[in-house]
Amino acid sequence: MGSGARLFNIYFNDIWIEDSGGEATQSNARADTLLSKPLWRVQFHRRRCLIPADGFYEWKRLDEKTKQPSAFALRSGQPFAFGGVWDA
Repeated sequence: MGSGARLFNIYFNDIWIEDSGGEATQSNARADTLLSKPLWRVQFHRRRCLIPADGFYEWKRLDEKTKQPSAFALRSGQPFAFGGVWDA
């Protein structure tokens, strides 16, 4: 496979979650704990990438069952990139 843009799944499968019968949908890593979590450690050192975007959502919990999305984008409307890690 050559280099270039590809479509991907935004969730990261965590073998420890799968083995415990839980949901395998990790999608965010925190910078302050990135190197201390087994799920992210190897990928951080060997499999970094840039993820292009034109915006993103943050979710605010209003109550136990309700979340409200807030959209964020650059005022200029220009695309930007998130730092990411990948696995195959």
